[in-house]
Amino acid sequence: MIKLVIRFALLALLAAGFAWLADHPGTLTVNWLGYRIEDLPVALVLVGLAILIMLLVFIWALVTWVLGTPGAIGDFFRLRRRKRGLEAISRGLVAVGAGDLKDAQKYALQATRLTGDDALAKL
Repeated sequence: MIKLVIRFALLALLAAGFAWLADHPGTLTVNWLGYRIEDLPVALVLVGLAILIMLLVFIWALVTWVLGTPGAIGDFFRLRRRKRGLEAISRGLVAVGAGDLKDAQKYALQATRLTGDDALAKL
């Protein structure tokens, strides 16, 4: 509920800012490094600034995604290996319940190999 109120307040502030900007049009003159840019509409400058900020946020997200990919791949393989180990434990317990010693030993070895020192695999 609080998030909804905060979002509504931000939206209202944004709308008030756009309304104020529409009521008070103006121009901007820039002198920078010997260049002079005259009569830029303030709304155009603000839109350009917003686009620049969104572009920077997108680039930042892309860089963090690329840098986080190796860890995500490692997590994927680790979780897949753990899942296969737990499946081997389950099949081994079913084999014990069925009285099939050969399959139970096979699944116990497979579970130990896949899960390592997991206490459930030692069962």
